[in-house]
Amino acid sequence: MKWYRIAEEVLARSIPFLDEDMIIKFVSQNNWLIIPAGNETDRKESIVRSDPNIYFDISEAGKIHVGFVCNTLESVRRMRNLLHGFHTIEKDNFIRELQKLDGKFRTRIERKIKKRHFRQTPKYETEFEFPTNLIDDTLLSEAFEKIDKMMLESNEMMKREGKSWRTVAPVIVIARTVIDQDENKFREVLKQLKPAYQIALRIKTDEEIEKEIQRREERKKEERQRRFKKFVENLKKKGMSGKEYREAIAEWNRENPWIR
Repeated sequence: MKWYRIAEEVLARSIPFLDEDMIIKFVSQNNWLIIPAGNETDRKESIVRSDPNIYFDISEAGKIHVGFVCNTLESVRRMRNLLHGFHTIEKDNFIRELQKLDGKFRTRIERKIKKRHFRQTPKYETEFEFPTNLIDDTLLSEAFEKIDKMMLESNEMMKREGKSWRTVAPVIVIARTVIDQDENKFREVLKQLKPAYQIALRIKTDEEIEKEIQRREERKKEERQRRFKKFVENLKKKGMSGKEYREAIAEWNRENPWIR
């Protein structure tokens, strides 16, 4: 329980406060715990979220494994929107925060494999790996190229094998490290991950991006209409009409084109 209490202290508003009975619901049989977000009530809800998650594992004697991962298709797809022009600022800040991590953190693209049944315990194979603090635009793009290729392979396998689940799916281990079971070290690792984790939680889904773009377009349209109305009112106050009025309107439209 103490490890979750430390996580509550460090991550604060990023995660909910849980009593001891609730904490147990997020612990797996392998003694690892997903740190919940939002209104999740147990581990089953956490492992299907569209957000990335932070987990820790204390199954190895004297060690804590801490990971910041996208382990579901929805979370992988959402994280990929870092590359969308909509999230340019978030992407730059995300890369900058990961570059601040110490050299023990590793980033991996993994293949999650379920050959027999969608409920089976998956196997994981590393597809691509590098020290997290070396990340830049090039490595980030290369990582998502691996993911895109894996998704195409997965789609083709589903069609070829006639299965209703993906036997291969991508996983993004954004950052992972192993430390001694020391409270101060655990607290420090979470502090290092917190800024990037908070940025990741703000990445929008495709649907959310589309809605926000539409809202921005509406605001641009309303602002342009407001400025045009004011411009026309000024022309009328000047007593402008006829050919001179039409030329002024045409000039205003050339100087204020619709921007999409």
